[in-house]
Amino acid sequence: MSMRGGYLTLGRWRGAPVRLHWTLPIAALVFGQGRIVPGFWLGFFLLVFVHELGHAFLVRRYGHRVLSIDVHALGGACRWSGDPTSIDRARIAWGGVLAQAVAYVVARVGLALAGPPETLFAAQLLEAFTTTNIWLIAINLIPVPPLDGAEAWKLIGLRRRRRRGGSWADEGFAYEREAATLSRYSDEPPQPVKTAVDDALRRIADDDPKKRKN
Repeated sequence: MSMRGGYLTLGRWRGAPVRLHWTLPIAALVFGQGRIVPGFWLGFFLLVFVHELGHAFLVRRYGHRVLSIDVHALGGACRWSGDPTSIDRARIAWGGVLAQAVAYVVARVGLALAGPPETLFAAQLLEAFTTTNIWLIAINLIPVPPLDGAEAWKLIGLRRRRRRGGSWADEGFAYEREAATLSRYSDEPPQPVKTAVDDALRRIADDDPKKRKN
């Protein structure tokens, strides 16, 4: 482990550093309502990590590179690079809350199978993965930057565009750019130009002295 720029590097995931910022305990205290709840604090850290891991998984799934997975007071950040399309960005934005949803289902199934937690630590951990988890999902899906919802909800419009025959490429203009390029470099001139040239040739032919009557 190493400390740099306020981040403690805990390890690596597929080559990308997993970093913990010193401000994380502040968020844990806020969501824990100022209580001394070590089980909840651990659960909060794991929940944020799972969220960012969900983003990282989809980043790699769509052929991009994960630079780092950071956990801090504002939640976390999956830093990545690549040349994504709009659909890539929207899908990756859903990765975090989908990973949280999986964690929620696992926690509920565990509760159903094992029964209520027998220790205070386990109860606090369960609270983080259930009640707090739902709140974090709801907050993250608010369609306001920098929350995930600002990109995630665009997926609905992109799917509709695809069903209507629209382009899936970035900003939806790739098809238009391609069409413009083909029109520009095509051997066949645009129809208005072709019509004008034909009219000019017809007038020249009509004025040909050889065709005039004496």
